[in-house]
Amino acid sequence: MTRVEFHYNIGNKPRYLQRLLHKVIERDLSALVLCPAEQLQSLDQHLWTDEPSSFLPHCTLQAAAVTRSASPVWLSGTWVESHGRQVLINLGLTLPQGAGPVQRWLELISIDPADTQAGRKRWRDYQARGFSIEAHNRAGHSL
Repeated sequence: MTRVEFHYNIGNKPRYLQRLLHKVIERDLSALVLCPAEQLQSLDQHLWTDEPSSFLPHCTLQAAAVTRSASPVWLSGTWVESHGRQVLINLGLTLPQGAGPVQRWLELISIDPADTQAGRKRWRDYQARGFSIEAHNRAGHSL
């Protein structure tokens, strides 16, 4: 059964995600990052420009097939067949619909009250579905 990990009290969600993705890549894993569609372009840009000295290979699902096959990180506004992605990272406020099995499922929750409230709802939804859940308080942690 897939374990869902909630990382909460995150001060800067894009920066936290960036550091988390570096760890995913260092461990030779691949990830699907689910992000609200209206934030997808901004997140893509952030991952390319925030740390110019650090390269984080990624692409959106609109990229050519050859680019997707070479990218360990995919960004998407909705669940798609993950084609072997081992890690699912949800940045959205809702439970991903249609998500299939993955090795690790991470929910990132910022300190924003709306994000926190939505995270609590997702926690209850996962519990109701019988998922194993872990909580990681990231207040004061940079990862």
